[in-house]
Amino acid sequence: MVKEYYSTGEIAKLIGISERTVKNYCTSGRIQSIKTPITNYRKISYDNLARFLEENNLSLDLLHKDEIMKILICDDEPSIVDLLVITVQNISTEFIIETANDGYDACVKAGTLLPDVIFLDLKMPKTDGFDVCRSIRNNEKTKHAEIIIITGEATEENIQRLNEFKPRHVLGKPLNFNEITNMVNNIISSKKAVSS
Repeated sequence: MVKEYYSTGEIAKLIGISERTVKNYCTSGRIQSIKTPITNYRKISYDNLARFLEENNLSLDLLHKDEIMKILICDDEPSIVDLLVITVQNISTEFIIETANDGYDACVKAGTLLPDVIFLDLKMPKTDGFDVCRSIRNNEKTKHAEIIIITGEATEENIQRLNEFKPRHVLGKPLNFNEITNMVNNIISSKKAVSS
């Protein structure tokens, strides 16, 4: 969500520099800021921040990066991955989408992407979906992710084992892509409701 004013700490996080550097930019006038009464904290308007980004050839997308939905698709069947990518891109071309074709790669990519949504097959090479779920839920940076299990083995036993990881949905194969579209749209709606 674009804000009217940003703190030096927020700008440091957005741009990926230290807060001290942002404060130095404010002091030198590279970033126009105002000081709040009493506390003397600096605050920077959206317009001044946008001007600074443009002058330094930095994308305005930095101001929106937390709003862009990040989706990780993990399945060892390339045709399933391709169909899920197309389905998700039909919802929005602005999503950041990564794919993985084995459990190990899924864990690595989840740790770097920090996805909002993970489509996860249970049966994959190297590490199965249960271990991937465990890894995701035990990591402070990824435990918030909405996990949608996709499996050819949606047995009662597997569903019971998955309960501890609290997946958003467990879908049997063959997949219903209209259902997937509705699920992603519901996640988007709930994410917007939380952030407003």
